[in-house]
Parts: sequence; C-alpha cells; structure tokens
Amino acid sequence: MSLVLTAALVAASVQVYSLAQERASLSQELTAERFAHVKTRVAMKNVEMRFATYALDNRVRREFVDERLQKQEEQSAELERKEEAVRQQKLAEANCITPKSILQAAGL
Repeated sequence: MSLVLTAALVAASVQVYSLAQERASLSQELTAERFAHVKTRVAMKNVEMRFATYALDNRVRREFVDERLQKQEEQSAELERKEEAVRQQKLAEANCITPKSILQAAGL
C-alpha cells in the first residue's frame, strides 16, 4: 500500500512539476507577446507622429508661401502705383503732352 501511495505521490509530483513548467513557458510566451504588442504600438505611434509632423510642416510651409505670395503681390501693386505716380509727376514737370496722356486725361 505504501508503495502505491509513494507511486501516486511521485506521479502527482511529476504532474505538478510538469504543470508548473508549462505555466512558466506560457507566462514567458505571454510576456513576449505583450512586449511585441507594446513594441508594435510604439512603432505605430511613431509613424502617426511622423505623419502628423509632416502634415503640420507642409501646412505651415504652405501658409508661409501663401503669405509671402500675398506680400509680394501687395508690394508689386504698390510699386506699380508708385511708378504711375512718378510717371505722372515727370510728365507734369516736363509739361509734355503725349497721345497716351491725352487719352488718360479724357478718361479713355
């Protein structure tokens, strides 16, 4: 009888040890999967951040370019106005009558 009990105790011990080994193995696999999951999420966040930064940079650049174009158009218009004023002043100073000045005076 004690031999049967000893054999049963040995068998139970082997089974408990086997279950503990399997549990440890599954725990390691789960830890590795969690690590891989976290690593993947971090990589996804990095891609999202790079994309958002790229989009923001492009928007800022586009706004900067649009602003510069607007300023250049305003400067161009101002220079044209000044050029016309100087031309009119020079014509008046020279007391010169040209076909163009006659048309402008007539409002044509």
